[in-house]
Amino acid sequence: GSARSLVGCGDGLTPAGDDILAGVIATLRLVRAPDAEMLAGLLVPPVLDAAETSTTLLSRSLLRHAAAGRVALPVADLFAALTGSGDPADSFRRLLSVGHSSGPALAAGIGIGLRVLAGGNE
Repeated sequence: GSARSLVGCGDGLTPAGDDILAGVIATLRLVRAPDAEMLAGLLVPPVLDAAETSTTLLSRSLLRHAAAGRVALPVADLFAALTGSGDPADSFRRLLSVGHSSGPALAAGIGIGLRVLAGGNE
């Protein structure tokens, strides 16, 4: 329910709520963790359903790509760096520079996704 309420929240071609959700979804799809698939199965369908009527065409595309595990190069670079292939700080800085607010919102979503997969619930 709360994830659905983020769809379309914010201004721009990809509202911040969508960017956050895309970061969470991409994390669930790309990080191999025991509960990742189950959590993605709970999150993705209602988010994509809400996106059909509650956000921009570009954001719908972003969310669909994230659900399929396809991400922009700065996001892919950050995941690669977090797994030992590159400098995480440099990759993080590059991600933060994406768009007007998309980079920071995607980074926030990735952080939320990693925290959820690590067992954090706060």
